[in-house]
Amino acid sequence: MNPNFALAHALIAVGLAIQGSLREATGSAEHALRLSPSDRNVGTYASMALATVHFIDERYSECALWARNVIEKSPEWAPGHTYMTAALAMQGELAAAVEARDTLIRLTPGFSLAWMAENQLATGELAERLFMALRKAGVPET
Repeated sequence: MNPNFALAHALIAVGLAIQGSLREATGSAEHALRLSPSDRNVGTYASMALATVHFIDERYSECALWARNVIEKSPEWAPGHTYMTAALAMQGELAAAVEARDTLIRLTPGFSLAWMAENQLATGELAERLFMALRKAGVPET
C-alpha cells in the first residue's frame, strides 16, 4: 500500500534473509536504507538483514561490519551482538569473539544455546552455523 515505507522494506529484508532469499533481502535492505538513511529503526533492521546475508554467504568480515552497525544503532539489542560474536568466531578472532560474547551475555542474562534454540528465528543451515560459531566463542549450552 505504501511502496516508500522504509521500515517495511527493512523488516521484509530480515525475513527474506532468514529464509535464504539473499538477493531479494539485499535489495530490500538497500532500498530501505536509501529511502530513510537516518532512521534508526530502518538502519537497525536493514543492517541486521545484511549481517544475516553475509553470514549465510560466509563473508564474516562483512557480517561483522553490518553487525557493528546494528550495535551502533541499537546497542542493547541482542541479535546484533549475536551476529558479531558468531562472525568473529568464524573468522578465528576468538579473543574478540569472547569479548563480544561477554557483552551479549551481560545484555541478555541467561543467554545460552538452549535459550537461543527457543528464541531465534533462524532454522536449518543458518541456525546450525550460528550454533557452531557461538560454541566456538564459548557460549554456554544451558
